[in-house]
Amino acid sequence: MFMKYYLSAFQNFYKLTGRTTRKEFWIFVLIHLLVIVLSNVIDEALGLTGYDYDLGPFYLAYMFITFLPGLSISVRRLHDVNKSGWYLLLNFIPTFGTIILLIFFARGGSHGINNYGEDPYGRKSNFFKSYYSI
Repeated sequence: MFMKYYLSAFQNFYKLTGRTTRKEFWIFVLIHLLVIVLSNVIDEALGLTGYDYDLGPFYLAYMFITFLPGLSISVRRLHDVNKSGWYLLLNFIPTFGTIILLIFFARGGSHGINNYGEDPYGRKSNFFKSYYSI
């Protein structure tokens, strides 16, 4: 059941428009982190990491494969809270930028149509909630 959300990120890796739900985003992140840990364990078990290099080939291959799907689902999640995808550049501000992005990712999406498309849940707009949201 959860894999459909994870795989939808790969099916929509080319989409930098539209919106995605919190559930879809966080399930992708959860499975992504589990696969990262698994790939590191495999690299360590096979002795593919060493003292001079910590990143093994399984980890690097997985990160290469998931770069675009992760980027696109993050942009679409920001669109759901009515923020531009350029906010991902906040990651370059140590600690503070990451905290701000986590807050954006954790927030509920705006109801109804926003600047980036239809509500993925099909909810109608609530003027006061959308007008006064941060």
